[in-house]
Amino acid sequence: MNRHPLFPESARGFTFLEVLIAIVCIGMVVTGLGAAVVAALRYPTLNRETLQATFIAQEAMDWIVADRRQLGTLPPVGGDCSAVLSGFTLLSGFTCAIDPVAGCPATGSCQLTVTVTMPSGGVVTATWVAVR
Repeated sequence: MNRHPLFPESARGFTFLEVLIAIVCIGMVVTGLGAAVVAALRYPTLNRETLQATFIAQEAMDWIVADRRQLGTLPPVGGDCSAVLSGFTLLSGFTCAIDPVAGCPATGSCQLTVTVTMPSGGVVTATWVAVR
C-alpha cells in the first residue's frame, strides 16, 4: 500500500541526520583545504626571508675572511655587521650580529659566527673557524 502516489515505498531518500552528517564532513574537508592553502601561501615568504638572511650572513663572512687575507689578522669587529658590511644596507627587519665581538686573538684558533635574525623571528648563522 502506497501512502502517496508520488512517493512510493521503494523510493527512499536521505534522512535529515544523513544530510547533516554529510554537510559536517564536507565542511571539515573544506576547512582543512583552506588551512593548507593559507600555509602554502605563507611558505614562499619564509623561504625568501631565509634566502636573504643566508645571503647577508655569507656576505658578512666573506668580508671578514677577505679582511683577514688582506691584513693578515682578523680585525676587531663590532657586535653588529655594520663595520663589516660597509656600504651594504640591511633589508628592513633584518638584524646582523658577529660573535665574538672583540675579534680573534693573535695566536691559537678562533671561531667567528655571524647571526642574522629575520623579520619572522627565524635565525640564520654562518660560522668560520681560523687556526693559526
